[in-house]
Amino acid sequence: MVLSENKYLYNGKELQDELLGSVNLDWYCYGARMYDPALGRWHVPDPMQQFYSPYVYAANDPISNIDPSGMYSYNWNTGEYENSNGDVVSWDEVYGNNFEEPDDPPKNSNESDGSSDGIVALDAGHGIDGSNNPKVDPGAVANGVKEKDLALKITQSANKMLQALGVNTIMVRNGDIEVEGNSLVYRYTVANETGAELLVSIHINAAGSTDASGFMVLYSTNGNGANNKRLAESIVSSQSVMSLKNASGTGIRNNLAVLNGFNGDAAVLVEVGFLTNTSDVNTMKNHAGGIGNQIAMGIYQYLFGAEPEF
Repeated sequence: MVLSENKYLYNGKELQDELLGSVNLDWYCYGARMYDPALGRWHVPDPMQQFYSPYVYAANDPISNIDPSGMYSYNWNTGEYENSNGDVVSWDEVYGNNFEEPDDPPKNSNESDGSSDGIVALDAGHGIDGSNNPKVDPGAVANGVKEKDLALKITQSANKMLQALGVNTIMVRNGDIEVEGNSLVYRYTVANETGAELLVSIHINAAGSTDASGFMVLYSTNGNGANNKRLAESIVSSQSVMSLKNASGTGIRNNLAVLNGFNGDAAVLVEVGFLTNTSDVNTMKNHAGGIGNQIAMGIYQYLFGAEPEF
């Protein structure tokens, strides 16, 4: 068997290395236009006429943005497509103006389509009033931030990114809710009844010491232990915004009801950082979108075995 050379390189774009006369092009195809890495610029201004110069890539801020189609920049921090004025651009507008339609258009609701293939249940920690809570559970509270609110913001970002990548998702909650029965049972029951393949519960940690910090993904060795571990490692490998709590970024917890009650392929609980650590809090507040996007990338890699092609 002869393996063909991988041409999907920078930003996951295909390298156009055909000869033009006696010269190799070595351009990257972004769909709407070509990017020349040797010159570090596009050959033409963007089709939406946002920028006056072909030099401008990702709104001149490649740290925060990428340009997946050669038309609009994508802001990792906010989790939104933006035009040159910083205004949010809808997914339909981004791809409605693109030269190539995506194979699997994203679903723009928080509900699954009922298919059991590849559904990801996303659970923002706390924020539920159930029989085990006298009121809506705020989770940890420190440095003026409630865990339930910050966890929801990060989870919504992950949800939006997965949908943009064509993955079916279900949000256990999209705000504070009241349920009958135990709130922990409610979380995995929603995922099970949806037929979800994965359950990812997103939380924010807290500790007695303000020195404790870092990102960690917890998994259970019960049931599908190998899958749980692989999902945890995939999410950790995609994380660069937050520092890791330990060398592996993972931990084993076999007594978490939300993980043990799930009957799908794999389940993990993400502890994004510590509300009791000022540095962690500032990073999570300022980069919630980017953190959620990277969690989504880890989930995507677990499902499909590769990074998405933008």
